[in-house]
Amino acid sequence: YVLNGEKIFIQHGNVADISVVACRIRKVEGGRPRISVLVVDEMKNRPGVKQMKLENKMGIRAATTGHIQYRDVRVPKENLLGAIGTGFRTVLATLDGGRTGIAAQALGVAQGAFDRAFEYAQARHQWGQPIIKMGAVQSLIANMATKIEATRSLIYRACNVWDSGGDYKIISSMAKLYASRVANEVAYDAVQVFGGPGYIGALADVEKFYRDARIMEIYEGTSQIQELVIATELVKAGRPDDQVYEPNFDWLTRPQWLEDAQPKQEK
Repeated sequence: YVLNGEKIFIQHGNVADISVVACRIRKVEGGRPRISVLVVDEMKNRPGVKQMKLENKMGIRAATTGHIQYRDVRVPKENLLGAIGTGFRTVLATLDGGRTGIAAQALGVAQGAFDRAFEYAQARHQWGQPIIKMGAVQSLIANMATKIEATRSLIYRACNVWDSGGDYKIISSMAKLYASRVANEVAYDAVQVFGGPGYIGALADVEKFYRDARIMEIYEGTSQIQELVIATELVKAGRPDDQVYEPNFDWLTRPQWLEDAQPKQEK
């Protein structure tokens, strides 16, 4: 195969030696090109491959982000992943799993920002007492902790569906949507707890969490795309015969505590 094209915003794309590329391949000469997947290895030594680094990122600076160009790159036919025309399904399945991973990453950002804010609120004294004893700060801390625990439960649920072999498209999008929003909200409130020092990187690293959180709502599908996926899947689960909306939540098991709380009928 001869590969031409480019892709931007690839994590570690500037240093990678292997890439998995979704491209269009014609099965027969003159036929309709179909989305397929090629593995491009030995990129550093393969003619036609150009790798560049994107500079001045807002956040996640510990991980590089790259831009790759392919110009008449020759790829062995053995490097075709799957069959011609199956690439779109492969990409979608990869995205579904990847979104759960980004949700976990967002949870880590939220937890890290919270830990620093909670520790600071106990150590910082104002008017003769730690600021954790002030109602306004307590409200911030309480809401941050609650959002984090709700996020963790949703991510665990998504992982459970994934591990059990269920259809996790909707639950992975839910996890990614909610976790990324919580990461941004918690990071924002963490800076608020710190006040002025939270805005200065030389005084506290909490501003880094604020910058890192922003990308969570952008990559691996924006929050708006997650909303689209969720809504589309809910509509699919409806009943088209009588146009009555009734989503199918078979992927969501009924918790035992709810079963136990139901009134028992006397025999």
